Amino acid sequence: MPNFPATYIDQLAADPNSEYRCQQALKNLLTDQLPAFQVDFNPRRGTIGAPDFIIWDGAKPVGYLFAYPLGTSLESVENSRRFAIQNAALPNIILTNYLEFHGYSQSHKQQTVTLGRFVDQHIQADRNPGNLNGLLQGFSQYQAPTIEHAEPLSEQLGQIARELRYLLSAAMTEEPIDRELLSQMQVFRDLVPDLTPDTFADMYAQTFISALFVARVRHQGAARQKAFNRRDVYWDLPPTNPFMRDLFQAINNAPLDERVAWLVDALAALLTQTDIESVLRDFGRRTHPEDPLGQFYENFFRHYTGEENRARGIAYTPEPVVSYILRSVNQLLRKRFDQALGLASPKALIVDPAAGSGTFLYLITQQIYDILRQQHQLGAWDTYARDDLLPRIIGLDIGLAPYAITHMKLAIQLRRLGYSFASNQRLRVYLSNALDCDPATTNEHAFAQLLQTEMQQGCLPVGDYPMLVMVGNPPQRQYAANSPRPGFDDLEQDYARFLRLGQQLMTQHKSGILAFVTPNDFLTDPDYSTLRQQLLGTFRDAYFLNLHGQNGEKAPDNITDENLFDTDHGLVVSIFVRRDTHHDDNRVYYADTWGTQADKSNWLLEHDVYDSEWQRINPQAPDYLFIPQVLHVSSGSEPETGWKLTDIFPVSLNGIAADADQLRYTDAGAHEVAQRRHIPSSHVLYRPFDSRYVICTEEQARSADIVHMTQANNLALCIQQTHLSDYEGGHMFCVNLPIHQQFMLGNPLQFPLYLLPDAQTPLRDSAFPPGKDGRSPNLNHEFILLMANKLHMTFIPQGRGDLKYTFGPEDIFDYIYALFHSMIYRARPFDALPYIPLPNDKKHFRVLAKKGQRLASLHLLRKADSRSLLTGFNGTGGNEVTDNHPSFIELAGEPGGRIYINNTKFFDVVDRRVWKYQVGGYQVLHEWLNQRLGEVLDWQAIYYYQQVIETIRQTFRVMDEIDEITANRSSR
Repeated sequence: MPNFPATYIDQLAADPNSEYRCQQALKNLLTDQLPAFQVDFNPRRGTIGAPDFIIWDGAKPVGYLFAYPLGTSLESVENSRRFAIQNAALPNIILTNYLEFHGYSQSHKQQTVTLGRFVDQHIQADRNPGNLNGLLQGFSQYQAPTIEHAEPLSEQLGQIARELRYLLSAAMTEEPIDRELLSQMQVFRDLVPDLTPDTFADMYAQTFISALFVARVRHQGAARQKAFNRRDVYWDLPPTNPFMRDLFQAINNAPLDERVAWLVDALAALLTQTDIESVLRDFGRRTHPEDPLGQFYENFFRHYTGEENRARGIAYTPEPVVSYILRSVNQLLRKRFDQALGLASPKALIVDPAAGSGTFLYLITQQIYDILRQQHQLGAWDTYARDDLLPRIIGLDIGLAPYAITHMKLAIQLRRLGYSFASNQRLRVYLSNALDCDPATTNEHAFAQLLQTEMQQGCLPVGDYPMLVMVGNPPQRQYAANSPRPGFDDLEQDYARFLRLGQQLMTQHKSGILAFVTPNDFLTDPDYSTLRQQLLGTFRDAYFLNLHGQNGEKAPDNITDENLFDTDHGLVVSIFVRRDTHHDDNRVYYADTWGTQADKSNWLLEHDVYDSEWQRINPQAPDYLFIPQVLHVSSGSEPETGWKLTDIFPVSLNGIAADADQLRYTDAGAHEVAQRRHIPSSHVLYRPFDSRYVICTEEQARSADIVHMTQANNLALCIQQTHLSDYEGGHMFCVNLPIHQQFMLGNPLQFPLYLLPDAQTPLRDSAFPPGKDGRSPNLNHEFILLMANKLHMTFIPQGRGDLKYTFGPEDIFDYIYALFHSMIYRARPFDALPYIPLPNDKKHFRVLAKKGQRLASLHLLRKADSRSLLTGFNGTGGNEVTDNHPSFIELAGEPGGRIYINNTKFFDVVDRRVWKYQVGGYQVLHEWLNQRLGEVLDWQAIYYYQQVIETIRQTFRVMDEIDEITANRSSR
């Protein structure tokens, strides 16, 4: 139009206070400027924060326009959390207050156009208005990219789900209220009594996302000619899941609120633009090659809620843990129950009462298929799957989203394995609460009847089988995926309910296996003592594999492969075996796993209950603890000043006396010489944070200094035998390797935490049962007894306890290590080897042990690669450490100082306090470089030195926290 935008401005100016007139003017403008598209204007959408205008190209949404009243500050809108959600969910947006237009594409602002200002209730048109026509044309030409990878799809679906949740909640709470949605919510309240519009919207949003994704996967597989859309979801959902199909038929029969339906259609359009086959391949590459869809829900949920809210998701069990459990169950069935086919035996009913995203069911099916393949029975696979497999594998869950994913995953898997489903055959995975599968309801709504039928079909027990196998990772509380998590004390009781359910069902079946992932506290929590006693009365054999997590505490609410072994939490694989025979005693076994994340994962993938190193234990009244117990001896009394280190640790080591010819920087260098001379080599700490490789003599290789520290997966405290001075740093250091005699000045002593019986060091009889590799704690049993009485805790002789009811050798180690890093503690007048006081109480011990654990982790450089570095390496020239260096220089205006390695190259942003940090008489940062005079630092050495700088910086932070704790305790 030739006088554009004057005509549009005139229409606005005619009645600027009428929102309706402004909307009509904008509608006319969009219709005129975008004649090839459909302009969908619905003022009801705007009442709940949905776009007022949607531009469509056939069934494909092109973009979304949000119109705010004249005079609204668009900058304030753009800074709101609400817009952040919209901008992430919708790829092509225009914000307008009718005079300003802000265009966004892929979450980034692209263009701003201003036509005038709204002043004193009047419109003042700009003489040179912006190019609105260009903005609209660019907006209309937006083309959504094809999604080919898993992560972008997960992210986009998560953002859409956030917006969908908001709109669904608004539709149930803001006029005009959607009565149909409210009635459906009331039906689900029979399943989840504390359901609210917000939590129901949460559940519904996840369900829409999951179901449409499932339908899109099958739509692709069916190669249907008709374009994918939400109205045909019924036909694309798997017939093996009749409930979900009927659910979506009910939703479509009751028209979806128009204020929400547009976003579901946009979701369908996004999935139409997705290369599903490429995405599924990418899931397999990036997550679990055995289960490519197993983490779809997890990846989606991470983007849906944000990392801080992931605990609200379903319980996901990492594949190595599932693998260990299933191989163990398979072997027990074969060897203990004489079932040669193991899990494939048609005599065993297999139940997962909280299936989540179906990891257990998926891997069970795969393992059964592999068993039949090994038995050369695949010719009967189709018949076996129909008559023997599907009737006896049952899963229950009350989360609609994971329920849909599990059905899809199993249906695809079985088809991939060559099974053809009968037309009316369903998978026995039910939307049902294993703890209450038949809630009372008087609701006659069709939706209610559909749900109640589904739940009743999932009631347990089911089927007439000689043996019952129950497996899984029950959630700590039986809740819908939308429900917020309660406090931990409430969660524990619901774990117990699943264990009691398993016990009751096993009593009815008389024989079978219960294999659950349980929280660490289950082994020792007093609230579980009665349950533990009951389990011992029901089951003959019990196995407890304590996975600990790296630091050995209770489990987090949501577990992934990434955090299972890299967390401050822990899990236990608990396996119970019941035979239909009388037994007078129980056989109860306990084992630990140790090592790094990778080592533990690989170990779980390669072992089962028959080749794990078990320690038999004897749970006794009144607590029936499922952990090893220490033999108690007569108690003495604590010395007034505390306990001397040489009394706490009966055995000490002196370090290796190796000359310069025996030392090498690299393993390869030492190994080459050692091979040539036919002698061994060993990794040792030459200085703090400075490891070398030593070419040993035969005598050194057999010495206790090397054997205890290399063969027992050990920790040790190294202490300088001189008076504690007032410099910041320490005379004590934590190591996990043998040390050189010059590791510290003044003949350092090394106190190993564990000892091996076959080392040369003579060992007196130990009150502690040997643990992994036969190692025993190097601790005075009288000191342990005093600690146990003081703390009212039970001592476990390996690893760490939960610091609530149990403590272990590594907790004592951490407590002592924290004390030695308190400047307040070190100011006390002690002798050459200081005394260790007992903690004031349980809380004091727990807090200091945590800080000591953090320090030990820092000084062992655990996770060093994951720490952000503040220190840079700058300057010109080469990287050689030259004479008269290193030197520390501070320049005005710079944060921190510089450590020069030569005249031109330097590390910067280093605090003087960090530079002066000493351990055992050595100034760490100076000594490390001084040992490399004349050498050219490669990138790895530079990066390592930066990591040490960051470690020292964080050390001071923890030391300050320890002093604050010590000061507060001393003032009481």
